[in-house]
Amino acid sequence: MRSLRRAIALALAAPLVFAGSAPAQAPELVDRDLAVRVAASGLEQPVSMAFLGRNEMLVLEKASGKVKRVVGGQVTDVVLDVAVNSASERGLLGIALHPRFRSNGFVYLFWSESRTGADSTNLDGVRLLGNRVDRYEWDGQRLEFDRAIARFRAFQADANQPLRGNHDGGVLRFGPDGKLYVIVGDTGRRGQLQNLADGPFGPGNSDDQFGGPEPDDAHLTGLILRLNDDGSAPRDNPFFRTGRSMGGEVGANIQKLYAYGLRNSFGMAFDPRSGDLWEQENGDDSYSELNRVEPGMNSGWVQIMGRPRGSATSARSRRIRPRRSRSRRTATSVSSRFAGHRPISRPRRRRRWSGCSCSPARASVIPSSAGASRWRRAASASSTARRSAASTAATCSWPARATSWRAATCSGSS
Repeated sequence: MRSLRRAIALALAAPLVFAGSAPAQAPELVDRDLAVRVAASGLEQPVSMAFLGRNEMLVLEKASGKVKRVVGGQVTDVVLDVAVNSASERGLLGIALHPRFRSNGFVYLFWSESRTGADSTNLDGVRLLGNRVDRYEWDGQRLEFDRAIARFRAFQADANQPLRGNHDGGVLRFGPDGKLYVIVGDTGRRGQLQNLADGPFGPGNSDDQFGGPEPDDAHLTGLILRLNDDGSAPRDNPFFRTGRSMGGEVGANIQKLYAYGLRNSFGMAFDPRSGDLWEQENGDDSYSELNRVEPGMNSGWVQIMGRPRGSATSARSRRIRPRRSRSRRTATSVSSRFAGHRPISRPRRRRRWSGCSCSPARASVIPSSAGASRWRRAASASSTARRSAASTAATCSWPARATSWRAATCSGSS
């Protein structure tokens, strides 16, 4: 448990490791096993890094689109410069080295491509599928483009809201299984991957911020993809057979799906001992989450997320969610669309200060400070409950391995 706590703390402290200028206030650490120091300076908006060796790493700059090589704490050169659009949360966002990097030199990048051919900051400076994952080859001095891996939606543009470029996700990780895991934020979309069958306005609604679209290429958002190193779908993905039976663009995307119902994320990591996948999920101004991800996980967004009463988040969520009286009908009416597969189950509302005791996918919900002591007691009890499979089997319906892409989430924590 200490190693996991240390890994989490290091992940949260990562933005403090680099410095373009001295911070206004020194960070405060409460874990005596940790310390913070400047690892390299002279960087602008560093957001991610990958270690090439003990004292050598590649560092990404969000707004400049530059990948910089840092050796012994010093920036030595720029090994790649791509034309990024860095408006809002876009930019050069994620990096991962292939598990066989020493032999093949493959490096994967998640970035937002500027449509002008030069770095830009205007919100409309990207194409619809402007967020992309590409594979590059490292020759010891430079990164050279090898092939495109995936494309994702890069903006929100609806009649009822201004143009936006947030919730892009962008984290890349290779798992112990040798597969590439990609987190994509919901990009403001409200469709089936956000647990809305048709949206509160019903079929034919033109404003897809409020739901309805199937996960075609333009609505493949709010999820974790699991890919082979060439971008294809592994045959042992949780919904591979379901996607194959559906066919077309949507079916091909479903085959790549590993988890869905995510709002947005800036963090994902594999436990080096157990191999478990953990993801951090942003909750706007409160109720961020730390979840252990199982194959086929439905994280519940937009149906489940901590929302303090009276907050702006609460009011916004009520506008985009179906009314309670309609939710169950909406959740079951979509079953005819996927004949032969289990209908979707609407995630039930959970207590704000704890996740489902049986569901590793909802390991914890980080509360406000006012409820922190109650959450700690609940988390301790939840941890005890998880150790006993018999005590949870009767209260939860989370499958050990999902068989339908609209699989049910926990049903025992109302």
